[in-house]
Amino acid sequence: MSAPTTAAPQARTTRRRAATPAPAPGPRPRVDLRRLAAEQAGVAGAQVVAGLGNAAFALIAARLLSPGGFAQVAAFLALYLLVHVPASSLSAGSALDRGLAGRMRRHVVTGGLGLGVAVAILGIPLAPVLGLPVALTFVLAAGVPAAMPLALERGRLFGAQRHGRAAASLLVEPAVRLGLGVPLAAGAGAPGAALAVVAGGWAALAVAATGRAGHGARATASRDAATTITATGPAVAAFLGLALVQNQDVLLANALLTDGDAGRFAVLSTLGGIAAFATTTIPLVLLPRARTGERGALLAALGAAAALGLGAVAVVAIAPRTLVTLGFGDRFAPVAGLVAPYVGAMALLGVARVLVAQRCAQGAGRRMAAAVGSVAAIQAVLILALARTPGAVAACTFAAAALLLGATALSGGVVLPFPRVRTPRHRGGQSPAQTGGGLSPQAPAAAPAQAAPRDRRPLVALAAITALALALRLVATRGLWLDEATSVTQAQLPLNGLLDSLRTSDVHPPLHHLVLWAIVHLFGTGQMVVRAPSILAGTLLIPVLWATGRELYGPRAGLAAALLAAVAPFAVWYAQEARMYAFFMLFATVALYAQLRAMRTGQGRWWVALAVSGAALIWTQYFAALVVGVLHAGTAWQLWQAHRAGEPVRTRLLGWVGALALTAVLLLPLAHFALEQFSANESAGRGFDQSPSQAGGDVDGGRDGPGVYSGLTNLVWAIWGYHSNATMAALTALWPALMLGALLLLGRGRPGRTGLVAAVALVPALGMTALGVAKPFLFEARYFIALTPMVLLLLARATTGWTASRTGAALATGALALTLAAGTADQQLNRSNPRLYDFKGALTQIHDQARPGDVVLYEPDYLGDLVHYLQPGVTARPLDQGIPKRDPAHRRRVFLMASFLDQRQHADATAKGITAIQRGGRRQTDHFSKPQVKVWEFR
Repeated sequence: MSAPTTAAPQARTTRRRAATPAPAPGPRPRVDLRRLAAEQAGVAGAQVVAGLGNAAFALIAARLLSPGGFAQVAAFLALYLLVHVPASSLSAGSALDRGLAGRMRRHVVTGGLGLGVAVAILGIPLAPVLGLPVALTFVLAAGVPAAMPLALERGRLFGAQRHGRAAASLLVEPAVRLGLGVPLAAGAGAPGAALAVVAGGWAALAVAATGRAGHGARATASRDAATTITATGPAVAAFLGLALVQNQDVLLANALLTDGDAGRFAVLSTLGGIAAFATTTIPLVLLPRARTGERGALLAALGAAAALGLGAVAVVAIAPRTLVTLGFGDRFAPVAGLVAPYVGAMALLGVARVLVAQRCAQGAGRRMAAAVGSVAAIQAVLILALARTPGAVAACTFAAAALLLGATALSGGVVLPFPRVRTPRHRGGQSPAQTGGGLSPQAPAAAPAQAAPRDRRPLVALAAITALALALRLVATRGLWLDEATSVTQAQLPLNGLLDSLRTSDVHPPLHHLVLWAIVHLFGTGQMVVRAPSILAGTLLIPVLWATGRELYGPRAGLAAALLAAVAPFAVWYAQEARMYAFFMLFATVALYAQLRAMRTGQGRWWVALAVSGAALIWTQYFAALVVGVLHAGTAWQLWQAHRAGEPVRTRLLGWVGALALTAVLLLPLAHFALEQFSANESAGRGFDQSPSQAGGDVDGGRDGPGVYSGLTNLVWAIWGYHSNATMAALTALWPALMLGALLLLGRGRPGRTGLVAAVALVPALGMTALGVAKPFLFEARYFIALTPMVLLLLARATTGWTASRTGAALATGALALTLAAGTADQQLNRSNPRLYDFKGALTQIHDQARPGDVVLYEPDYLGDLVHYLQPGVTARPLDQGIPKRDPAHRRRVFLMASFLDQRQHADATAKGITAIQRGGRRQTDHFSKPQVKVWEFR
């Protein structure tokens, strides 16, 4: 007998259940994560193999066909996928309801035939618009009738958990593509390759349709057809939107870009498709289990999607140029720098697809369909308005993927709103730990009256946020900076040579240099390799901030701090730089967390952690001594306050003294090293003032010493990142609002916890301000970068502590995170960013134009390490070493590359050099500019 469906019986059932005493809570069913993970891994493995087969087909097509022909094949594949949009969307519907395939089979076959005829007819006038020959539209029409039946049958297999048959259907398609595609592409060109694609689709349908469900299943499903259509329709629409986000960029690129650029973007689309294709089946495996509420299914799906996405990004990020050159040929090498960002976008899309599936299974399909459709529309508008190069199209797709992930997370599925705080509520909706006033060593943690089941949602949220952070930090859109090249050059020396170089010609402590030395000698000097330590430290900052925020203010603030740090521009920028600043942020946050735990628990391990992290801070950056001093001063103050209040402090006092002693022991070798550095630099007459300002123009505003504007500029940098002069002027004009917000923040509740965090942020900044009076170049946000994680903790407190409403806290945190994400996008992509120095772009263009015997002159002279790292084979020397004489027999050209032209000495030297070259009988034949870099060519 079927379940009652009217409102009245439901109400009576509800009242009867309410009247019956609730049973005593028993143990929750055990989550078999191993089984769920193995299930996902099996199907995803087949999907990966299928994706590799399809990629092999594309690689072979790129080799066999001309760039224009390959662009046509790539556009055909995108159209094929776009016509097969129901393959993802209808699969979602039939995975939610197995009976949907039986009810819709006749309709989709009839509709597919009609759609095929329509594609054949409309393809004649539309083919020129899409940049395709008419023959390819006819081939596409032949594949259309198989699309929707294949979707339904595969979804039915996933819904019935017949994963072996589903995997077979996935594997047969690339097998047919490769078996038929190679000879057909060689003999018939792009149409032959397209025929093989269509044949693979029909073969997959034949495998998937084998062993259909019996009539009983169809009859059972048909009894609640209206309910099923209501539930599956929005899911179908949501997955339709996901397919548009994934595939529409290559279609638009083929229509908007030149043939060469369209072919290059087709390479990106092919490589990105590997990551996107690998995660396609994960939500389909999840859907039937999520609808029944099976615990652990979402965690297994997110883990599989994150692992596949991050693995794809890691593989292509190691040597993207080699990958593109070997796979597609030298003519596609210019897009190598875009491969990792684009694959990262597809990885983000894979995680978002899992969240969409979970929310659709929970009944929020309409909301998901609206969100995904909106993002697809925004992506299309951005591409149409901005896309003039492959890089611009890739940037629009990455922005759309990140926006979609944020929208699905904020919709209430995983990351936000925050999990409910189960402790009793006090004023402002805070728990006792949140409203507790200071950092008293005797402040007890609130114990629940009854042990509650462990809530895994915060860990799932943290994993998703950390994955997002890693993806953003892997998307490095700029080449190596001057200081990075110096570090890499030093790291290639023998260990004794590295230490001697640091003692005699550097001003920084050796910890990061030693780590980089080990990395370089193990793995080489590739750009991603030398940045790997910073990327790892910048990613580890996310869980450490989560733990610190939770310790300070509760679980909501912990997740908020992690989310803000994941997208914070300054945190992203310096996690992508092969220097010590990501270490600085990480160790400062670890030291704060260790101090909080040591004072609360008194356990010796936390005092040891405080000592080790504090010493690591100073081994990373000498100015970090200010941070360590503030932490220990705060500890002394707390112990004194506790003693005055009559609390026992002996154990903690002994622990603190031990931490101080251990810190001193760990710093003894560094003290001798620092004295040698100081003596060497003073003897050479350099002092510690030897680094050029990193800012272009007058954006820093602090070259003549610290002031109000430069202070506000550095504060805005630490929160919202580097931007153009006009943007910085507008942001710093908001300083009264920033001051008011700071007062409101510090004024809520008792100031103990917030006061310590604020002191760690502000006291070092004030100390650097004082030093900046004597040495203006020291007043630079990099040198007190611990301010960034501390400010993010305070902002997390502000967004989560102002209201007891979980929704209100989520909206406030989400709004702030969106502003930070916008700052990151502008910082990374805006070519007017004065901190962006495109030496890589300038030297690449010189390399493309230069011939054997040509010479590159550069100004200033300290660009040497950078020039030889980026173009190791080029003949280059500083401008002040003289201009090469004319040699009529060789007709060699001279390129002059100049930077830091906002500084008078370098501008004057460049002008004199140009004059001297022209007086030597050479004439200027070309001049081009990259951000903060100018190049002149003379013959």
